[in-house]
Formats: sequence, structure tokens, C-alpha cells
Amino acid sequence: MDLTQRFNKNLDKIEVSMIRQFDQSISDVPGIKKLTLGEPDFTTPDHVKEAAKAAIDANQSHYTGMSGTSCFASSCGRFC
Repeated sequence: MDLTQRFNKNLDKIEVSMIRQFDQSISDVPGIKKLTLGEPDFTTPDHVKEAAKAAIDANQSHYTGMSGTSCFASSCGRFC
């Protein structure tokens, strides 16, 4: 059976998304931990699980603006 006749003829016009292009461009970087697509290849650390549970209990489970919360921004500043 020829399945190509069952696909929408416009399917081949869909461009590769920017996130997939980015993912492909960094795939060969040695030692990188990619969090771009799908699931990571390591388990979630316990401290991250506990922080997620605490955030849910505090009703902090909504999307933020592009820059995140002020707490997140200040934490990033201390990390750098």
C-alpha cells in the first residue's frame, strides 16, 4: 500500500521550527546537557523535585513573563 497518497499534500511545505534548528546546531557540542526537546537523559534531582512540590503548594504554577520572576532573575545574577 502506498501511504504517500494518504498524507496532506501541504505537509512537505512545513518548515523546520527554530527550536529544532537550534537543537540540531548544538547536538554535537561535547558534554552539553540538552534541555531543548523531549526529556533529558538523566533523572530529576531530589532538590528540584522538592522545589517543584513547594511551588505547587504555594500556587506558583502559572507561566511567568519572558524574564521570569524577580527571584529567578536575582538567582541567575548570583550564579553568573
